[in-house]
Amino acid sequence: MGKLHDLFDKEQGITLDDIKKLIDNKVQESSTLEYTIYTENSEQHKINIIKSIVGFLNKPNFESSLLVIGVHTEKGKRTKMPKEIEPVLNNILNETQLRQIITENIGSIPRYKTLPHFDVITVDTNSIKAESSVFLVEVESDPRAFYYS
Repeated sequence: MGKLHDLFDKEQGITLDDIKKLIDNKVQESSTLEYTIYTENSEQHKINIIKSIVGFLNKPNFESSLLVIGVHTEKGKRTKMPKEIEPVLNNILNETQLRQIITENIGSIPRYKTLPHFDVITVDTNSIKAESSVFLVEVESDPRAFYYS
């Protein structure tokens, strides 16, 4: 799509070291990059994911955006800086459940027969915390529709 390549110079094979580089290089949140955590299976965490993705989908141009789930941020003056990796425990959220949260909670006007294109990449973080991951959700905006949750 594009945002993964912009950040990592690759679209596959993203590793824990790549995620650490976002933190070390202080890659701030922007209109096409957000960080969030998912420490428990709560409605608020699900809402945060959906709000970010819907915001990305409703951008006026065909543009790629990335949500990084499992990175804690430090609030700055205007933007959030990545502070540390806070991996998602696999018994709380896995890739299948994440895809289900996205597909079941987003609608569009006009109603599309298929959902907008998004990719989920799971990055293993077992070296930090057993049975855990960071998820990267890359979304391509589509200005031909309005998306809602």
